[in-house]
Amino acid sequence: MRSFVDEQTKREIAEAGKIAGRTEGWLSDNEGAFLFLNARNGPCRGEIVEVGSWKGRSTIWLAKGSKSAKREKIHAIDPHIGSYEGRKENTYAQFRKNIRAAGVEDHVVPIVSKAEDAAKKWKKPVRFLWIDGSHNYEDVRRDVLIWEKFLVNGGVIALHDTVFREGPTKVSKELIKSGKFSNIGFVDDITFAVKDPEASKASTAFSLLSRELALKLLWIRIPAFRNAVKKLFFKQYV
Repeated sequence: MRSFVDEQTKREIAEAGKIAGRTEGWLSDNEGAFLFLNARNGPCRGEIVEVGSWKGRSTIWLAKGSKSAKREKIHAIDPHIGSYEGRKENTYAQFRKNIRAAGVEDHVVPIVSKAEDAAKKWKKPVRFLWIDGSHNYEDVRRDVLIWEKFLVNGGVIALHDTVFREGPTKVSKELIKSGKFSNIGFVDDITFAVKDPEASKASTAFSLLSRELALKLLWIRIPAFRNAVKKLFFKQYV
């Protein structure tokens, strides 16, 4: 994928990475670049929705990408009442402080709410849907079900923590098997797919087999081997 990113965009990604890196979170630079590029260059028309903002690391990546191309604002959904790590804290003030410091506050629409409550009031089409909220299986499944219906044909859905966390991993597998998506791919801990009503069953089956093989190989904890697996199965942007 590196060959399709021009030098100017590479510089913008590097700068966004420096800024986003000041915010606490669990997003790699390669994953951040993926969010940046989808927000900046992603297909279709519609809104960008983030389910699970926490302190704003992924929000900043998305907003930097979209803002650089003068595209849609980021609708950042999070109740801001804690994290899946069990720490009970109100993160909204820190979230606002972080996006302000990153220079993207004007390009973010915070929605302080649970994902299912926000969906009840939502009516707009979505072109990019980023799911990174609760990692409990039922929560992830619900987030996908209630928000995927707003995703336009040709739009992209992406789930985080789909390699070693049981909930998102199981949901991402179900997503692939649903037969509603094509162009399925992986970026570090992200599984992404394009909504496609004419998705090929053969292509979907191949994506599922590739994913299962990659996940099994990643459990072999030899650094050089794991790096080779990632280069073969996972897209690299940085």
